[in-house]
Amino acid sequence: MNHLQAGLSALSVVVASAHSRAGLEACLASLHDQVADGETEVIAVSNCCSGAGRSMEAAFPYVRLIEAPPGTTVPALRTIGIQAATGRIVALLEDNSIVGPTWCRAIRRAHDAGQEIVGGAVERVGRHRAVDWAVYFYEYGKYMLPCIEGASATLSGNNVSYKWTLLEQIRDEFRDGFFEAFLHERLRSQGHMLFMAPDAVVYHTQNYQVGTVLVQTFHHGRHYAGRRVAAASVITRLGYAAGSTLLPVILPLRIARLVLLRKRHVRELMVAMPYLVLFMTSWACGELMGYLFGEGESVRQWA
Repeated sequence: MNHLQAGLSALSVVVASAHSRAGLEACLASLHDQVADGETEVIAVSNCCSGAGRSMEAAFPYVRLIEAPPGTTVPALRTIGIQAATGRIVALLEDNSIVGPTWCRAIRRAHDAGQEIVGGAVERVGRHRAVDWAVYFYEYGKYMLPCIEGASATLSGNNVSYKWTLLEQIRDEFRDGFFEAFLHERLRSQGHMLFMAPDAVVYHTQNYQVGTVLVQTFHHGRHYAGRRVAAASVITRLGYAAGSTLLPVILPLRIARLVLLRKRHVRELMVAMPYLVLFMTSWACGELMGYLFGEGESVRQWA
């Protein structure tokens, strides 16, 4: 990895951009006032801004843009950015979010207090359509405010940060793409704590099309399941496959319970529920295929 001058920056912010230039620019603009101290570097890795390097860096002089080939997945974009980072802390964002005004400060404060893996809350802003809320609830509902500061079972890959020394120890885990669910599972098994810092808030902004989400949830579910049981016995795979048939009911109920406990966006949940059931059924079909036949080419669909 390219980290010959360890500690050159206090914080490296890696923004994976696979959605739109407009989204990337909004994300970068939200970082403007927080990176003026000269101790924070911002690295944007994009597969959708071909030829925009000079104009992008002119508009955002605190940003280094790395252009990746079209079709490069978000996990692969993250890996490219991490390899280019020079900070003692490496934070991950995506171009479908903007950061809150205390984000950098909250991340650095938690790491300065000794935390190795720090994430924050994810809120929803933008057009309030049922399909967008459905995606928000299943992707980020568990990170919706209010969050409890301290140990967390999971953190969002779209708002998470790591001590560089920790990433160096497990670099084999993300050589072919940074998938936070598997990486976090490994870290927790090694005794590392995932720490939630509620004031490190990002705001999810993306709008979605139903067909696109159905394709993505299927492939995400298949990749997750295929990788999960890659070394498992046939009996184990069949057991997981049988259990996956219950997911279209279990997953929406689990998400609804989380939202109801937070006592926020309950009306939006009710409106989004038909889409939520549809998307979780697609995910369950993907898991079923993954358990029975492996992940196939689904990793290439990870946007």
